[in-house]
Amino acid sequence: KESSRPYDRTLLSKRLMATAQDIALRPATFYDEHFIELRLEKEATGIDTTEKIVKFADGGTIKYDVLFIGTGSTPRKLDIPGSDLKNIFVLRSPSQGNAFATEAKDKKVVVIGGGFIGIEVVASMCKTAASVTCVARREPFVGVFGEEVAVALKKLNEDKGATFVVGDSPVEFKGENGQLTGVVLQSGKVLEADVCLLGLGVTPSTEFLKGSGFNMTERGEVVVDEYMKVADNVYAGGDVVRFPLPLIGDTANIGHWQIANKHGRVAAKNMLGQNVPFDSIPFFWTVLHGKSIRYCGHALKWDDIIISGDPMEFKFVAHYVKDNKVLAVCSMNADPAVSTAAELMYQGKMPSGDEIKENPGILLEWNKYTEAKVTKVGEMKDGEMKEVDLGQGKALLVYQDGEYSAIGHKCTHFGAPLAKGYLGNGRVRCPWHGACFNVKTGDIEDFPGLDGIHKFEVKIVGEDVIVKAEKAALKNFRRTLPMCSGKPEEDSRTFLIIGGGPAAQECVETLRQQGFKGRVIMAAKESSRPYDRTLLSKRLMATAQDIALRPATFYDEHFIELRLEKEATGIDTTEKIVKFADGGTIKYDVLFIGTGSTPRKLDIPGSDLKNIFVLRSPSQGNAFATEAKDKKVVVIGGGFIGIEVVASMCKTAASVTCVARREPFVGVFGEEVAVALKKLNEDKGA
Repeated sequence: KESSRPYDRTLLSKRLMATAQDIALRPATFYDEHFIELRLEKEATGIDTTEKIVKFADGGTIKYDVLFIGTGSTPRKLDIPGSDLKNIFVLRSPSQGNAFATEAKDKKVVVIGGGFIGIEVVASMCKTAASVTCVARREPFVGVFGEEVAVALKKLNEDKGATFVVGDSPVEFKGENGQLTGVVLQSGKVLEADVCLLGLGVTPSTEFLKGSGFNMTERGEVVVDEYMKVADNVYAGGDVVRFPLPLIGDTANIGHWQIANKHGRVAAKNMLGQNVPFDSIPFFWTVLHGKSIRYCGHALKWDDIIISGDPMEFKFVAHYVKDNKVLAVCSMNADPAVSTAAELMYQGKMPSGDEIKENPGILLEWNKYTEAKVTKVGEMKDGEMKEVDLGQGKALLVYQDGEYSAIGHKCTHFGAPLAKGYLGNGRVRCPWHGACFNVKTGDIEDFPGLDGIHKFEVKIVGEDVIVKAEKAALKNFRRTLPMCSGKPEEDSRTFLIIGGGPAAQECVETLRQQGFKGRVIMAAKESSRPYDRTLLSKRLMATAQDIALRPATFYDEHFIELRLEKEATGIDTTEKIVKFADGGTIKYDVLFIGTGSTPRKLDIPGSDLKNIFVLRSPSQGNAFATEAKDKKVVVIGGGFIGIEVVASMCKTAASVTCVARREPFVGVFGEEVAVALKKLNEDKGA
């Protein structure tokens, strides 16, 4: 019947100015590409099941072999005086939404109805209308979410400027010159109104099925079986059907987007003879003022609502219980409680009402952890470690001195597999760069790297060794050690750290980790926050942000005063003052100096020419790499920086030559290893 290709109708009340094209489910080309004949503006008016023909309002007919009915629903309207006035809208299409939003801007808006459409429009109008008033026979949402949650959601709208008139209903629309001016209520109250939206619910769009012989309810719903079958060769789904819902052991009519999707999928498979029953858990959502409410299940009535959290704080999980069975769960700011509940309902494993009462937070905990049997008692030798799979990620299992322990399986420096490292006395050493981690706590005990790794629970059940871990910890193997807040009122001392390298960074972090609450000031000559300088010669085009040791927010979060472009020029140890190039000074109680080093330069004729570089900062690396691309490059020096740059230039320069006083690396690795490394570069063109 529609004039536009299928679109996401759930967005109409949230994005009133969206066009059908903006919210289309598929691009216009989709239907031709998949040989789907899309015929728009074809309103069905009748069905002849004997001849297998559908009749349309334009006088045409289409003959079918198998038929699916998914005509949706029609918004209810009010049959009261003044209903024909202009600026009274329903919301069923993008064009209706566009027209309503355009007329409502900066006007007095009245919304009739406290269901989802009505309240979502109220929320939208709070931003653009001069005023918005909602008229509802009962408290909005109370029949869906219960009183406590409904009151919170009502207050959310009131705090944004909406007004509610509850327990009343319209009996007349007033107008002048054919234009709406007011809404008269049963109580006698008259609401000024320039624009009105009717959000009074819907009825199934099944008028054309009268006389079809199909089994239908008084409300006009088409009754289907679990296969979405109406009759031989006829199927239906979406808003028009009453269907068996296993969750409640009864039939239901549910106008949810997700349910309509599932109905279409199940019906299509059965139209092809696959005999697939409907087996979904209803799941819907709404968004009010940027806050999402999620809901799964189906509860028209309940004995109890068990709430974890506080609806007035918009952070809660509500469980709807009847006869000790949880029929539905609703949440705000408590993911993944509802998705967890939906899956548990689907599997038939949903906790009972009594279990929820005993632990109202059980759904959040349920999906928080994973555990797995990883070995049998006695299978591992003392001093052995191995990587184990927990299903959601991996851990390092250690058996030492007769005890099992489990920690993260990767080094926090560059992600090396710790199982390939060395197990010492209570700690494991990374195979790549030597960082050490305590096998009991996961704390980092030697470097490089800034963070520890997670520790996991190990339990013995019979002969099984079981590891339990937080799923989030398995995905993010780094664990920043806890740090205290800066509280100068409790400790008036100032610890000053000069420098912005790894020593300075580790110093400031350790101070906070060890409970120092006084001022921590890091003053660095650099213009960028601390970064991993070892990467400069390996990733020449990296920016300071790319290789930063911590995000920019880290320093404020941990009360570390980061002062950049502060070059120290002198220290007065008597007065405990550090002087800086900008003329400023900082007084300290304790001082740490970690100013690093400065690259050597050559004092020879021509050393002031362009395109002669040293490598100490990302900007220098970027400039060098840019100039060197496809050029003849000479590197002076056979140390680590020089040879790493040679290796990088083999990939991008026209040629690269290294000049060194002695064989590169021979003083570090010895002649045999140095020769091998030199040949490695020569084989790549150096």
